[in-house]
Amino acid sequence: MYDDNEQDKLGQKILNDEVDFPEDISLAAVSIVMKLLMKNPAKRLGSNSSVDTVQQHPFFKGIDWQALQEKWVKPPEKEKVEKKPKRITRDSGRC
Repeated sequence: MYDDNEQDKLGQKILNDEVDFPEDISLAAVSIVMKLLMKNPAKRLGSNSSVDTVQQHPFFKGIDWQALQEKWVKPPEKEKVEKKPKRITRDSGRC
């Protein structure tokens, strides 16, 4: 799929580049993504705690985890979004 050079470039992007988010993404969504993508694994959301820490993040507010586990919840319809991504950095204060 990728040659070694492309894998190296991808690895460097993962390590060094910022994530681009659509302008209309919620603050809770930006927050959880940034916390899950922390470069230091020890600082990632849920890495030093139970799954409850992740489930309690504001992004998941209103989720009935028991209903989800029992498959009582119908998945939402997927929307098509065709907006240009907005660059949000770790230092921008949005997380």
